[in-house]
Amino acid sequence: MVRTIIDGVPVGGKYADPLSDFGFKVLFGREANKAFLIAFLNDLLKGRKQIVDLKYTRTELHGPQSGYRRSVFDVSCITAQGEQFLIEMQRTYQDCYKDRAVYYTAAYLHELAPRGIRDWDYQLQEVILVSILNFGFADTGPDHYYHWVQLTDADSQRVFYPKLAYVFIELKKFTKTEAQLTTDLDRWLYLLRHMGALEEIPQALQQGIFPSVFAVAAISNLSKEDYMRVTRAMKERWDAYAVRTSAVNEGKREGREEGLKEGKLNGLQEGLQEGLKEGELKAKSAIIKSLLAENFPLARICKLTGVTRDFVRRVKMGLA
Repeated sequence: MVRTIIDGVPVGGKYADPLSDFGFKVLFGREANKAFLIAFLNDLLKGRKQIVDLKYTRTELHGPQSGYRRSVFDVSCITAQGEQFLIEMQRTYQDCYKDRAVYYTAAYLHELAPRGIRDWDYQLQEVILVSILNFGFADTGPDHYYHWVQLTDADSQRVFYPKLAYVFIELKKFTKTEAQLTTDLDRWLYLLRHMGALEEIPQALQQGIFPSVFAVAAISNLSKEDYMRVTRAMKERWDAYAVRTSAVNEGKREGREEGLKEGKLNGLQEGLQEGLKEGELKAKSAIIKSLLAENFPLARICKLTGVTRDFVRRVKMGLA
């Protein structure tokens, strides 16, 4: 069967794609399926902690006062031991993603301050941000897809502050085949990257909790409402990819033509860069128009496309 390839991954199988907003929340953001999230987090933490239970909390933060940029997470929860987990799936590349991760956790830490209490000693609960990225950082090794990041002393390399941690997973760099899967974390990452294209459960995932995950994600088992959501999510992903690819290709062509007219190498390079930048902006504008037509919230549009609220407003007014 010929498959559609999006961002290097075939899609269109029998299961909801966990890399889509809907598919990810079906598996990990619902109370009925919290056993999946507990198992996933325990495998992700590699023995550093053991989660026995959790409860879901709100996923949107409004900032310390009006006018601040809001922080939106795909899933937010607190464990029975008190650790706060913020979890998000990021499909599209962002240049300043690490800055964004720090900003979001800073906003969350600010909201942990008690309200209406006169005296407070600044004692905080532990916060862990889990970022599952469908792209790779440019400054990490080609096989380095798992990152556990904490504040450490540069000289002793000891953890200086244990209550804040970041877990980054670069799915693009996870290239293990089914035969190479040896741990449950391997199996989770393989599932995340390939489930949307599978027609049957791989042999390596026919154990433990994984058959239950596939049963919940099976499109044939979805309610009518959920089926419509997963269909719309797939259409949005295809449309966004098609618009982005066309615009970038057009930008490349315009860049080459402009560079060749200059007749110099530096002219070619500048033309390529400008063309790519213009193509990316055209793609984002087209995607934003589509999301606005579907009445997506402003915060959600900013998160999906990686642009500012001001840029979305300019698109809405026909200025971008």
